[in-house]
Amino acid sequence: MRTPRIPNFIKRTLFILFLIGIAYVVGNDTFNLLNSTEYNGLMGEILGGIATTFVLILLGAIFRPIIEISPKISMDTDLNCEDVFILKMYNSGFMRIYDVRASLTKVTYTKTHDGKVNASLQGIPITFPYIEVVPPWTSFKARKQGNEFAIQYKVKPHEVGDNIGKCEDVNSILSNKEDYTHYRLTISCTSGLTGLKHLKSENYTYKSSIVKGEFKSGATFIIK
Repeated sequence: MRTPRIPNFIKRTLFILFLIGIAYVVGNDTFNLLNSTEYNGLMGEILGGIATTFVLILLGAIFRPIIEISPKISMDTDLNCEDVFILKMYNSGFMRIYDVRASLTKVTYTKTHDGKVNASLQGIPITFPYIEVVPPWTSFKARKQGNEFAIQYKVKPHEVGDNIGKCEDVNSILSNKEDYTHYRLTISCTSGLTGLKHLKSENYTYKSSIVKGEFKSGATFIIK
């Protein structure tokens, strides 16, 4: 049984509290030291630089993009009674993210004659491979407009190759224990504050990665 994972925003909150605690202890000791010792201008500039660096690190930790990716794949049935596979992500940070790109990759491991392992990658088409901007989950406007901070990716039919026009049967492939194949959803984006790139991925390795039902709306990965 897999151990439940701690959400990224909780990890971020604990890390920020840790930084604030360090800032309080270091700042208090530095203040006492300055009051008990005479420093020249150079030492004051050094301490000021250290304080500025620490503040920048703290701000970066607070406003860095937080992308949550569903640990499970939803399997539902469409109007044609065919299986539909859906993955989900949402922006759980405090800022907008831009240039959001999503890619689903099938990773297959095969052994060579000399006993080594090769990995072959195949791109699986999904809906919304590129979105210009995704608002944060704290946005009231995004919540009123259908929870636009959460994106669901549906596996699309193949556009090239032997399986053209057919959807990837994710359930059958993950159920095959003799085939060393898994799927990987990768999300990349640009921070709305710093302009820095951020990347996150999630692997789906076993049949238990698929749950029948639909994702609930909003900042949740519950499937019912």
